[in-house]
Amino acid sequence: MRELLTEPDRLSADELVRAWPEMVQAGQELMAATRTPTGRGWADPVRVDEVAERLRVMSDGLHAQLLQRGWPGAGVGDPRLVAVSDVFVVVHDRVQRRWRPPVIERSDVAADAAAVRAHVLHTLYVGTHAVLLAVRRETVDVRARPGAATRVRSRRLAALRYTDGRLESAERMLAGPVYRVYPAALAGQHVEQPRPGRIDAALGRWDLAAHHALARSPHLGTLLEISRVQAASTAMTRAVLAAVDDGSRQCTTSEIDAGLASAAAAWQTLHADVRTATDVPDRAIAPELTAAGAELIAAFSEVLTIGTENASAAAIRRATSTNVVSALSGAVAAQVDLATAVVDTVMSEPLELSAHAARDLARRVDLTAPNGSLRAVVTPAGAAPDRRAALPPELRDVLLHRATHVRRLTGSLSSMPFAHKSVDVVEGERVRQTDRVPSLQATRLTVAGRSR
Repeated sequence: MRELLTEPDRLSADELVRAWPEMVQAGQELMAATRTPTGRGWADPVRVDEVAERLRVMSDGLHAQLLQRGWPGAGVGDPRLVAVSDVFVVVHDRVQRRWRPPVIERSDVAADAAAVRAHVLHTLYVGTHAVLLAVRRETVDVRARPGAATRVRSRRLAALRYTDGRLESAERMLAGPVYRVYPAALAGQHVEQPRPGRIDAALGRWDLAAHHALARSPHLGTLLEISRVQAASTAMTRAVLAAVDDGSRQCTTSEIDAGLASAAAAWQTLHADVRTATDVPDRAIAPELTAAGAELIAAFSEVLTIGTENASAAAIRRATSTNVVSALSGAVAAQVDLATAVVDTVMSEPLELSAHAARDLARRVDLTAPNGSLRAVVTPAGAAPDRRAALPPELRDVLLHRATHVRRLTGSLSSMPFAHKSVDVVEGERVRQTDRVPSLQATRLTVAGRSR
């Protein structure tokens, strides 16, 4: 849900409004299922969560009104809201099957139930705000859109204004309970210990899925997901190794730590440029890649966070075995292979994007390009949102520069020796390390010109 707020200008109001009532319904049913039954014990198991019930009534009313107004009409819902709804349904079904007396009378189970309701409430609050931002952006676009029929545009604007009012009321209604219970209600929830081998398996699964996706679906959406997960996982790898190093195990050096920081920043810069060049409809990627990336981030988060707080260095060390450190060092060394595949994709594949996205990327690059301007790459007449074209050579050079910089940094990391490789685990003796390779400094963006 938080990811929706990072790019409010690229949200699809139609898809979000279609999926919002379904998410609210699933959340309301889950919150009601985790309420202690009222009435005469279990003979009258009436469970009602007042906040969720009010939100459900508001969403049902909005859905009924929009059916009569003809907007957003039939079509698919936003996949992220649909995915959240599916999670709510799965958890609801598990609660219905397993939450029976005397389990409900246990204080630890009641604390878990309160944490579930807090999570759901916070998710609905953030999601509602994202839908509201998308609706307001769509309102601005419809008003500025030339050539639309007066009656059609008036009806659409009326539906958008009505939706805006209902969503704003829902957000205000949710704000009070959210700030009252979140995140304090999460303090008593049961926290599972990290599963042994989860990070190891997730790293291998992600590397395989990323290479398969680049081979089978070499488009901007795939590059977007790979750069996002690589930036996050590299930063998390640095955090884990730094915490382990705090325990005097000396698994990293200052050069490796600086190299990981530079690599994470380079992946993030590439991700930001690719995100600018990729419209929302173009972000559909292989489900296997999405699942592998989500599992990798979740595996790291299990070690690095406890509830809503960052785990201490001591807690990270307790959750990090020698096998995990070995897997992380192997993944760092293998990053250069994935970076090379990304460079090859940017260099050779016929990448396509909308003229609107190309214009946005050119404007973004102008902020960092030292010489000249790339805004002329996309003419004003060619900036119509529905017009698609091949990635211009000048913009391809920009992405290629970013990807090449990532490969250079990851290549430098792969040649650095990790201290744990020199550790005799049985005897605990360490071998002095030599021949360290210094990390490369980040370079400024230079755009290579091409003859036409």
